[in-house]
Amino acid sequence: MAVRREAPQSVPQQHVTEEQLDRNARILARAIYRELRKNGFTEQQIIAIVAGLIECVLEETHQSH
Repeated sequence: MAVRREAPQSVPQQHVTEEQLDRNARILARAIYRELRKNGFTEQQIIAIVAGLIECVLEETHQSH
């Protein structure tokens, strides 16, 4: 599945606290988990997806340093 990146749009900047970002990340994680389970993914498959996401983040972090 290819993911297309949208061009950033000009959006007024709002101050978002670190606490809000953390809360939003947890909400998003739960929603994604529920959707994956609802669509038949096993816990092992979800763990593999998460591992793949972490690998992508680590690769990007490594490339930026």
